Amino acid sequence: MTTQLEQNIAEAIKPVIEETGHRLVCVEMGQDGGMPVLRVMCDDPKTNNIGIDKCAEISREVSMILDVEDFITYQYRLEVSSPGIDRPLTTAEDFANYISHEAKIVLSMPMATGQKKMRGVIDRVDGDVITVIVDGQEFEIDFDRIGKAKLVLTDRLIKETAKSFEVSNQTE
Repeated sequence: MTTQLEQNIAEAIKPVIEETGHRLVCVEMGQDGGMPVLRVMCDDPKTNNIGIDKCAEISREVSMILDVEDFITYQYRLEVSSPGIDRPLTTAEDFANYISHEAKIVLSMPMATGQKKMRGVIDRVDGDVITVIVDGQEFEIDFDRIGKAKLVLTDRLIKETAKSFEVSNQTE
């Protein structure tokens, strides 16, 4: 459910984010109190974290690209941040990295049952097929049918993220 504007911006800024050693997670155009906001989420692919100094650096680079490309012709605010603990899942690899964790998924097209939204545990990933367990029932979903997905904030996810963060800080 990414818009054409979000796709165009992502394509333009992805290389500069990758040059800093980071990964573009997603681009979202939204609103905050009536003000348009362009949210750019990125992280370090090795640690799934990003510091505020790197966010500021990436923000300056992205801002220059957006000024030149002129994708957005009206006033807006740019926010560059970490995707957070309950991060969006934007690739099949993201799902694979969070097997056994809970996710909320919105499909771009409803299933045969009419169901378009689900919340369940990521069971496995086979290529581009994501298997999710919802209330004991297994659903296989082609990745290209997923409109939006994000992790659900659980105690287990918080503990594992904190542990990962401690390990990444010790290796720096």
